[in-house]
Amino acid sequence: MQPVLELSGVSKRYRRGPWVLDGVSLALEPGTLTQIRGGNGSGKSTLLRVAGGLSRPTRGSVRRDAGSLGFVPDRALPPARMTGRDYLARLGRLAGMHPAAVGPAAEAITERLGLVPGLDAPLGSLSRGNQRKVLLAQALLRPADLVVLDEPFTALDAEAATALTEVLQERLRQGATVLVALHGDELDNFGRVLALEAGAIAEAPPAVETAGSPRLRQVVVDLAGPRPEWTPGGSSLPDGRTRYLVAEADVERLLAAALAVHARVLRVAAADPEDEP
Repeated sequence: MQPVLELSGVSKRYRRGPWVLDGVSLALEPGTLTQIRGGNGSGKSTLLRVAGGLSRPTRGSVRRDAGSLGFVPDRALPPARMTGRDYLARLGRLAGMHPAAVGPAAEAITERLGLVPGLDAPLGSLSRGNQRKVLLAQALLRPADLVVLDEPFTALDAEAATALTEVLQERLRQGATVLVALHGDELDNFGRVLALEAGAIAEAPPAVETAGSPRLRQVVVDLAGPRPEWTPGGSSLPDGRTRYLVAEADVERLLAAALAVHARVLRVAAADPEDEP
């Protein structure tokens, strides 16, 4: 089967700086999802920009057999004064969608991702997580042959993360090829996992056939004093504390709610089985 994307000996550096990518070779088959995992500075974002055609390799070659591309960079801010509806309408038309089809498609994908307060709010007024949902929506407005997502779960709430995973599963069943860069294990048991270290593919664990839901990282937060307005409402501990188990993306919201009612924050830590109430 002809790969949708094929990188052969790709190396990349900027000006005369160090090599960000060093001899990366990668082939992506239709209907597959590939995760690129690595820490900050490993070269993930550069690899995805090269894969998506936004950057040229210094050495090596890239071959894409994809008629359409959906791309979400790691860091991007949509135009602050434009509404989500206008932004998605503009990008949908640039992608070749019929104007009459863009509106319903934008409503459908942003509803699934839980965009708050909706498409008619200025993008600059949205939270970071909701801005991220709009950026994801523009890449998922229409079925694309190749979907490239750089840290797509950044700032997403648990419900949006689950919805995004379901959308990706649907696109895979439709024959799309998906390339995702992740810092950690936001997606678990989902597709092929490759590790990128110091600009090179370091290991290639066997492909995983199942496409399950992401294992969202949980954080335990212990509070004392007044309870913030938060659903679910937390669990009371014998010493008067209230314990919350929340997705990592929701920690900042919970802490802000706690400070608003003058609750004392006693502990914020990665959850483990002993933290179950």
